[in-house]
Amino acid sequence: MEKYNSGDFYCRNQHEKGGVAIYIHKSMQYSNIDTGKYCKDKDIEICALKLLYYEQKICIISHYRSLSGNFDIFLQNLDSVLHLLYTPALHITICGDINIDYPVKSDRKNQLDNLLLTYNITTIITFPTRVQKHQLQL
Repeated sequence: MEKYNSGDFYCRNQHEKGGVAIYIHKSMQYSNIDTGKYCKDKDIEICALKLLYYEQKICIISHYRSLSGNFDIFLQNLDSVLHLLYTPALHITICGDINIDYPVKSDRKNQLDNLLLTYNITTIITFPTRVQKHQLQL
């Protein structure tokens, strides 16, 4: 992509076809955040960067958890990354796929919501993001 840099990325080590990346416009200054030790193929694939945008400190996190990934490892390592990064002055945006059906009440959804609230983060997704053939259309 001509006007963008690969800001940060994680590629799977043990499995093919997977990982996460953040691309950022070439005009923006940013710094990478080393999240490699928190990555575990399929359980949590994560990368992050910090940038200054109109005097606001922003952190962008991109992550993925496979349907076959261990949810407890995902939650524990996401907590570790957020603990490492969190300050009240930092605006954190998390993007990615965690493979939780958010419109349906579940223990996993509650656990994730509670973790995010610990860092003053709330979700904005309240609708299905993937509809498969066997699911009802809303």
